[in-house]
Amino acid sequence: MLIRLFGRVSIGDRHITAQKHACMLAVLAASPGEPVSLTELVGRIWDGDPPDTALNVLYSQAARMRALLREHPAKIRRARGGYVLDVDPGEVDLHRARRIAAVAAESDPADSLARLREATALVPGEALSGVNGSWAEGFRETLHRERTGWLAARFAGELDGGHHELVLDELAVAVQTAPFAESLTASLMLALHRCGRPAEALVVFEDLRRRLRDELGADPSAELRDLHRRILDHDPALTLPAAAAPSLLPAAISSFAGRERELSELDGLLQQADAPSLVAIVGPAGVGKTTLAATWAHRVRDRFPGGQLYLNLRGFDQDDRALSGDEALQALLELLQVPPSRMPSTVDGRAGLYRSLLSGSGILVVLDNARDYDHVRPLLPGTPLGTVVVTSRDQLAGLAMAESVLPMRLDALADDEARQLLANRLGQQRVQAEPAAVSQIIAACGGLPLALAIVAARAASCPQFPMAAFAGELSDFRSRLDALSGPDRTTDLRAVLSWSYQALRPAAARLFRLLGLHAGPQIGIDAAASLAGLPPTAVRRLMAELTGAHVLTEYAPGRYTFHDLVRAYAGELTESTDTPAERASATAALLDHYLHTGYRAALLLSPGRRSLDLSRSRPYQGSVSELRTAADANNWFERERETLIAIIDRATADGHHERCWQIAWTVVDYLERRGRWREALACNQTALDAAHRDGDLTAQATFFNNLGLNHTRLGQYSQAHACRQEALRLATASGDHTALRHTHMGLALLYNQQGRHAESLHHNEIALAVTLAAGDDTEQVGCLNGIAAQHAALGDYDRCIAYSHKALAIPVQPGNRFRASAWDTLGYAQHRLARHPQAVTSYKQAIASFREMGIRHLEARSLARLANSLDALAQHEAAQDARQQALAIFDELDHPDAIELRKKLP
Repeated sequence: MLIRLFGRVSIGDRHITAQKHACMLAVLAASPGEPVSLTELVGRIWDGDPPDTALNVLYSQAARMRALLREHPAKIRRARGGYVLDVDPGEVDLHRARRIAAVAAESDPADSLARLREATALVPGEALSGVNGSWAEGFRETLHRERTGWLAARFAGELDGGHHELVLDELAVAVQTAPFAESLTASLMLALHRCGRPAEALVVFEDLRRRLRDELGADPSAELRDLHRRILDHDPALTLPAAAAPSLLPAAISSFAGRERELSELDGLLQQADAPSLVAIVGPAGVGKTTLAATWAHRVRDRFPGGQLYLNLRGFDQDDRALSGDEALQALLELLQVPPSRMPSTVDGRAGLYRSLLSGSGILVVLDNARDYDHVRPLLPGTPLGTVVVTSRDQLAGLAMAESVLPMRLDALADDEARQLLANRLGQQRVQAEPAAVSQIIAACGGLPLALAIVAARAASCPQFPMAAFAGELSDFRSRLDALSGPDRTTDLRAVLSWSYQALRPAAARLFRLLGLHAGPQIGIDAAASLAGLPPTAVRRLMAELTGAHVLTEYAPGRYTFHDLVRAYAGELTESTDTPAERASATAALLDHYLHTGYRAALLLSPGRRSLDLSRSRPYQGSVSELRTAADANNWFERERETLIAIIDRATADGHHERCWQIAWTVVDYLERRGRWREALACNQTALDAAHRDGDLTAQATFFNNLGLNHTRLGQYSQAHACRQEALRLATASGDHTALRHTHMGLALLYNQQGRHAESLHHNEIALAVTLAAGDDTEQVGCLNGIAAQHAALGDYDRCIAYSHKALAIPVQPGNRFRASAWDTLGYAQHRLARHPQAVTSYKQAIASFREMGIRHLEARSLARLANSLDALAQHEAAQDARQQALAIFDELDHPDAIELRKKLP
């Protein structure tokens, strides 16, 4: 499904969080392929009260929507004074549901019910969640009526098929959301009566009669009154005969939420002529494997006339008491009502009888909690007419190789699914009343269903407590597992995780514990090898064991991650099991891995950058990632960016101040190149504090300069000036020529940003004089380019060109950003002197260099300037293409220049 209107407005799996963006997409998706005028869009998005800037904002929203849809078949385009969404209506949940419901209305009862299930599964709750305004309210009410009609038709079909127990809880929820829908009330009354609960059915009728009289002044319909009378009279015609086939599934979970993709995939299994008869649902502890298997089994039970069997194999049981093959076969035969007198005495005999009883029966078997493939292999039926669903924390690789199987790995719930799970357990009103606290709970639980269920159970038992109280209990990462302890071992997250840990071999268990020392969200083989003090080849085998046990996930070749709660558990284990010396040694080796690899990457990106003195660090014997080119370095930083930021915070918190600022030194240049200025600002501030504690004055000057650059980029000029002045004081006191040059160049940039070009020129000239005195020819490029740029800003384009040529004449190593900037400056002066062909050539040189170095914001600036020169040469199509490229980069960086650039696009 490409676009979802039910629940949060979404494109694929991505929610549109900005309300006006969501409203715009909803308006267009409501009528796919049909133009919607600008007037209508503005009126609906701003609810009839648009600001003067509404059209500009609308154009910006359209560009954002186009960017989100760039990789999808749907497109937003201008048409007849408005916009149109070009998309197959079947890619929008509403229109697909309408199409399926229309076919259901003309189908035979069995097919109609299957289609109505499909249609209602597409519309699980309220539409346009979080979108306000009169249009949204009206459209939401229309969709609510449609959805209620589909539900009413589906539940009538379910009752006709004898599925009253299966749909009872779902019916009760549907009646709550549509309290005046008599057809739904009638179905709920009938379902309750058939489940042996006629008194509750009569209460449901009285509740509806009271609501109708109090709010509408009306009485229930004649049909509903007749049903009420028949229930009172115990009319036998209302009761269906019980099914003969075994139906031994665990109770359906009324609070089940999400997993629509997985359920659809499982549903599709039954529609394929050559579909595999085996399903392997695997994933970590607490992720909801059993719940998904049971929910789907209830959902499709009518497709298996031979019945449904369920058996817990206890492969990861708390008492380590897994069922043996013989015990499992005997249990299954007993479920099939084989009397003791017919029970074979040998394992082979039982297996043969089991397979013969299943042969041709069309039966569904759920084998829950298998330890591994060998555990489940004897229990697989030989008939293709049945289906077996196996759940396990193991990857069940042998099953995939030996049988025709549909593998399905479960991960944590998405945020909207987690929110719905809490709402199903606690009620929508309580969840909606404290959205921020609920978001904190979901984040702390990491979308893990078991963790969410534990919190929900605690909240349900304390209805007087605000949700913020439970969010507070989970706020401390170190004690989070304490807040997720349940009343027994099956609902205690720490205990459930321990069953997986206890199944690991000692070497893998040790590595798992040490991984709890890692601060970042992902880890590679080299970092894990450093942490464990083992060769990478040995660690790769241990990581494979951890992924096989689903305590770790290999999300890319050689790259691993694990759930925050699992990491917290690993951290507890290393604190209680490994000695302080072992933990300290592992942590130091891990920090050294990131320091030495990051240092290599930083110098590959900026070969002329001032080097670090790593001699004070202890001799390093760990693994350093293999990096050979600037592209390798860029890729490494992109993979490790979040980890490096987390590692910097952890290092200083643990007292590794020198390693903290040194690791920060390696990454902040990359962050600045990519336009991640707020991340760079936070890293530089942490590094400055660490350098101060470490007593390194040169490092302090460096990070004051870095902070000055960050504040300048963010338009925070007073903070930038204070940082540069402190850097100037430190550099002057120490006589450090490099720090002094950086400081004057930084002041020059700051004054340039403020339009104070004469002062900027002055500081660039001082920086050049410092550089000449130090005899550093390479560093002259930046100073000369700065002088050239200020002459251009002051209108002296000939002098700008002269200084630009001086800068470009100095030989430098590849990857020098100032040389690329000199090409851009030269292009600007050439453009101002109407030398447009030469300007185009210069800009293209700059763009290619910035792109190769990954300096995104400067690449975008040169692209925007290139567009102006192309327009001057009447190459308008090429100019617009350059602007579109620049806008895409600025939007990605959330750069303010995007606003002005967007005005130049159609």
